[in-house]
Amino acid sequence: MPDHCGGAGLGITEAAILMQTISQSGAGFSGASAVHMNIFGLQPVVKFGTPEQQARMLSPLIRGEDRACFAVTEPDAGLKNRMPVSIRSG
Repeated sequence: MPDHCGGAGLGITEAAILMQTISQSGAGFSGASAVHMNIFGLQPVVKFGTPEQQARMLSPLIRGEDRACFAVTEPDAGLKNRMPVSIRSG
């Protein structure tokens, strides 16, 4: 996370090394997933958020006061696009 929001200001290389170290420590998926979310999941806010949005969203996460969630979807995918089909036979 950026240093102006209270983060360490590390880059992608440092983030990858951190993820690898956590995975090798035995924390497994849960540890790596939590770190992954906080390092990579908020990049849209870092890159495209206003300074006010960054302060409101990133600073509490960096201080450990809040948690984040990141979801991705694709058009024409998911359960809502599956139409039930009935075929009469006999």
